[in-house]
Amino acid sequence: MITKKLISSLTCNLLILVLMAATVVAQGPAGQQSGAATQIEPPGITIQGKVEFNKALDKYVVVRETPFYVYIILNPDSNVLGKLEKDGKVVTVQGAQPKGADYLLIEKIDGNKYP
Repeated sequence: MITKKLISSLTCNLLILVLMAATVVAQGPAGQQSGAATQIEPPGITIQGKVEFNKALDKYVVVRETPFYVYIILNPDSNVLGKLEKDGKVVTVQGAQPKGADYLLIEKIDGNKYP
């Protein structure tokens, strides 16, 4: 009687182990995607604000007034941004913003390609 229960339990455990192994094999190696790999790009963003140099951060930023928000520029060109800071005008900036981040990759300023 005990032998029959033991064999039944072992058979059940073996079946579970085989199913788990089959699932792992079917999923393939960790971190590898099936099919064509696609590159995920950060979402595009268009904002209006002033370009300023933030001394505390030692970086150029775009300050949006309404609603207030400060974006840290990840690809600064000090020649272009320095002129915009001196002008003090509101500019339209198009770029990419990594999800959930305060950073900005500038692509265009006032419709002109950014260096």
